Amino acid sequence: MSALSTRLASLRLTLAGIAALIATVLATYRSGGTALYWVALPLALLALNLLAAILTNRAFRLQSALLVFHVGLLAVLLLAAAGLFARFEGRVELVEGERFDAGRVETIGRGWLHRDRLASIDVEQGSIEVDYRAGLQRAATRSELLLAGERRLVGDRVAAEIGGYRLLATFNKGYALVLVWDDGIAKPTAGAMNFPSFPEFEWKQRNAWTTPAGEALDVELVLPDRVPERGPWTLRRPSSDFEVVVRRAGRAAERVGPGGTLALRGGRLTVAELRLWMGYRIDANPLLPWTLAAAFLALGALAVHFLQKFGQAETRVPGRAGAAEQVA
Repeated sequence: MSALSTRLASLRLTLAGIAALIATVLATYRSGGTALYWVALPLALLALNLLAAILTNRAFRLQSALLVFHVGLLAVLLLAAAGLFARFEGRVELVEGERFDAGRVETIGRGWLHRDRLASIDVEQGSIEVDYRAGLQRAATRSELLLAGERRLVGDRVAAEIGGYRLLATFNKGYALVLVWDDGIAKPTAGAMNFPSFPEFEWKQRNAWTTPAGEALDVELVLPDRVPERGPWTLRRPSSDFEVVVRRAGRAAERVGPGGTLALRGGRLTVAELRLWMGYRIDANPLLPWTLAAAFLALGALAVHFLQKFGQAETRVPGRAGAAEQVA
C-alpha cells in the first residue's frame, strides 16, 4: 500500500476526526442548527480514514465479520453525512378544522438534495386536547389528524408519517379566533387568528390584525376563568363563554361575544367561534432508514466477531478433566 494510504489510516487522524466531530456538533448546538452542514466535514474525514484502514489492514480481510463491521461503520458515516444534505426541518401551526397548507410551513433547515414534497401532504386538523397536572405541568397531548378518513393521534412522542414527512406535536398550542369578514360585495370570508401560546402566555392573549379594508385592529381574548394551578385540568376547545376586546385608532374599546358583529371601515366583522391551534415540527430524512440498517449490520457483525473470538479462546483452553488426564 502507498504511504498516503498508510497516513490516511493513521489513528492520529481518527482522533483528529473525532475531536473535529465533537467540536462541530457543539458549535451546531450553540448556533441553533445553523452550522449543521459543517458536521459533514469531520464525518467525511472519518469515512476516508476508515476506508484507508480497511484497505491497508490485512487483519480485516482475514476476518470476515470484522471486515463487515468496518464496512457497515463506513456506510453509517457516509449515509449520516449525506443525510445532512437530504434532510428537511420546518414547523407549522394548524387550527382545528383547518387543512394543511404547504405555503404556511416555516422552513428551519433544508438540504440542497431534499426534494420538496410538502404539497403532497393532505391532512386536516381534528380535535386537540392537552392534559396538565397540578402546577401547570404538561402531561399527555392528544392531537387528532384526519388523513383520507383515517384518524391518527399525534402526541409529544408519537409522530405521524405522512407523505414522507414526520409530524410531531410541540409544546406550542393555544386559542384561535375564527372571524368572518363581509364587505357587502363579495362572498363573506372566514379565517382564523392565532393568539400566543397558552397557558404559557395566559396573561397576554392579544394579537394585531389588519382587515381587508386596511384598518388596523388590536384584538384581545378574555376568558371567564383563570387556569387552575393546584389541580389537574385539560386544555380543549372552549365553550361559547368568552369575549373579545377590539381596539382601533380613535375609538373606545369594544367588547364582542360569540356571534357578535362589529361595523368597521369597509365592512362588518363577525366573531364566529373559538378553537385551538397546535404547533408541529416537520422533519424528513430519506436516508435515515438506510443509516439505521447499516448501524444494525455493523453491530451484528461485531457481535459475531466477538462470539468467534470467545469460541476460539475456549477451544484453546483445556477443561479441568482434560488437564487431569494429561497429568495422569
